[in-house]
Amino acid sequence: MWRRLGQIMEPPQRDGWANSHAMVPFLDAHDGKLELYFSSRDSAGHSHTGRAALTLPAAGDSQVTVAPDPVLSPGPLGGFDDS
Repeated sequence: MWRRLGQIMEPPQRDGWANSHAMVPFLDAHDGKLELYFSSRDSAGHSHTGRAALTLPAAGDSQVTVAPDPVLSPGPLGGFDDS
């Protein structure tokens, strides 16, 4: 059963790829672990997909560990994934 927890993480501050936002979340649950995928914006406003390990204890605050590098970043100018 799902229950609303409210905001579980602040937008990450990672050099280069994550200066603002943690939007469009997607949660992947497998092998008893939770991975949170999200979109962040760099200083030019381009979106990058990040990943974080998520722990939701029965009581207390959630623990979120954001990976240092993005999972996906924009491709080269003119490519289908350039923005």
